Amino acid sequence: MLAPAPGPLKTLKDQERDHILAALHQTGGRVSGPQGAALLLDINAKTLEARMKKLGIRRAHTVE
Repeated sequence: MLAPAPGPLKTLKDQERDHILAALHQTGGRVSGPQGAALLLDINAKTLEARMKKLGIRRAHTVE
């Protein structure tokens, strides 16, 4: 039997958004390519871009 989750559960949409943001943070904002979030999440880069648009996630443009 599973223990109850502490606090209220997030919606699936909020959970997906947080997961994508975490992947983008880990990859420095890169969506595609060998070091991109799409590869980390095991989804097509165009699919990730579509989900980001749907969830209102904008790409951060950083200069290093």
